[in-house]
Amino acid sequence: LSATEGPMNLHRFTLFQEFLLQHEDQPFDSVFLCDVRDVLFQQDPFEALGVASGIGVALEPAHLPIGKCDIHSRWLSVECAKYAEEEVLAVVGERARACAGTTLGTHAAVTRYCQLMRQEARRTVVEVDERQGRLFQGRSTTTDGKRWMLWCNDQGMHNALLWTGRLAQEMDVTLYRAETSKLVTVGTLQYIRMNQDGEVLTDCAEDDPECASGSVAAVVHQYDRVKALTALAQNLYGLPGEEFQ
Repeated sequence: LSATEGPMNLHRFTLFQEFLLQHEDQPFDSVFLCDVRDVLFQQDPFEALGVASGIGVALEPAHLPIGKCDIHSRWLSVECAKYAEEEVLAVVGERARACAGTTLGTHAAVTRYCQLMRQEARRTVVEVDERQGRLFQGRSTTTDGKRWMLWCNDQGMHNALLWTGRLAQEMDVTLYRAETSKLVTVGTLQYIRMNQDGEVLTDCAEDDPECASGSVAAVVHQYDRVKALTALAQNLYGLPGEEFQ
């Protein structure tokens, strides 16, 4: 690990890119970058979500756009000096929140995406004094305890690249909407439907409690934000004495 690549949430893109570059001669058909702790698989994601070209990006529920979400708003303004200067929030505030925790694509596209994230991290990082560096531990890094760098949030960068059109300039982009796609980001969903087997369903009409028109989601992200899904996951996969949180 190296402090020059940012905190872990940013440094991971360096590790991802390096791994993919090592396999350029025999590329993978598809690559899925995903969180570990809060992701459930209900179907093979590569079969259900397969992207023939470019990259697939997960969107969080549309009822809470970036500009109405306090956390995302901060990531794209007061917690990133460069984005505040560029007034990025004003440009993307009406867009849906894109989640950096589940991203699918071709080998080449995901490699390039990781490179873009690294470049954006370097473009937006600022040097701060030691007091600020220690105040914002988790977002700051230092190599010697004297020179401190303050980094912008990775999901803020992910949204900035997507909604300012820079990703689309580099590759095809598929959007996986939380309400209708096989990749469901459930954290702020207004309603969740499950079948008799306890599987989360997608593409359900709001007035259809049985979700007759829907289907089983392949990937469920942020399940741990929903008590019923957390309990279900523990019953299905938990070890004796283990408590999912």
